[in-house]
Amino acid sequence: MAGFYTLFMDPTDDPQAYISVSDSINASIDTALRFVGKDLDTRGSCNGLILARRYEYHATNYYVCNPVAKSWTCVQNINLDGNSSLFLAFDPHVSFHFTLLRLELNDRNYCLKFAKYSSRTLTWTYHRVSTEPADYYFRRNGGKVYLNGVFHMVSSQNYILGIDLESLVCRRIKMSGMMIGSDVLGKSQGRLHCAMAMEQVGGIKEISVWMLEDYEKGEWVLKHRVVMEFFYSIMEVHPDKDVIFLRKQTIYGKKLKSYNMKNGELKEVCDLKDWGWGFCSLCVFSPYNGKDYLENKRDA
Repeated sequence: MAGFYTLFMDPTDDPQAYISVSDSINASIDTALRFVGKDLDTRGSCNGLILARRYEYHATNYYVCNPVAKSWTCVQNINLDGNSSLFLAFDPHVSFHFTLLRLELNDRNYCLKFAKYSSRTLTWTYHRVSTEPADYYFRRNGGKVYLNGVFHMVSSQNYILGIDLESLVCRRIKMSGMMIGSDVLGKSQGRLHCAMAMEQVGGIKEISVWMLEDYEKGEWVLKHRVVMEFFYSIMEVHPDKDVIFLRKQTIYGKKLKSYNMKNGELKEVCDLKDWGWGFCSLCVFSPYNGKDYLENKRDA
């Protein structure tokens, strides 16, 4: 992991649109995405590829970019409304091609529909994923995770909905009662994690991290629990280490910190800019230097 992109910010214009958490990142990696030659704001990331859009209100062209290879592909005419969301899925262990996922909600019959764009076929396919009313109420925040060919998101009915992107089989993974209200769904060291921060009776401020130990059986284990001096909001889970990233609100502003679950070390990463609406969303960036099928490439 090298750092975070701040969603909906232009990395060519705002220095905090990308936040580095590594001292050893290669300086040749264009995290500002200047190689695309457009003003872009970041919309997501997945295993080293970045999903971005023209920095315009009604823009419909989306870009999938690799900051390491300086390669990109433009997918045109993606129209989103208030009932649809777009996500990127890429895993080189599954395929060197990427997938775009457009979740579409139907208010009339509470149907969760799924449009899938494949960079291999360059086409969209449309599927009805679920007609269960509970699946319709998925949480738009809190993280979406693509792991082992399955796209995971949190339902408001206290389970994780997993959609296999090949078979389109829909699976529900129950969350224990103690996990209800989890702030973040993430992946670390190849497994799903849920993390939550809460203030208990008496003002005790506690952070809990749960790991899905047995995916097939749906068995969760409590990986870590700690009482903190101050209240923190959980931002993300480190994909490779037993580390979580926290946001602390002070009278002087917001700070991003890392917490090591193995040794209890709490370190400040940076100050977080105040965007005016009181919060920001981060997505993990882990550089990918392998093969991709992105159409355009800017020579170094």
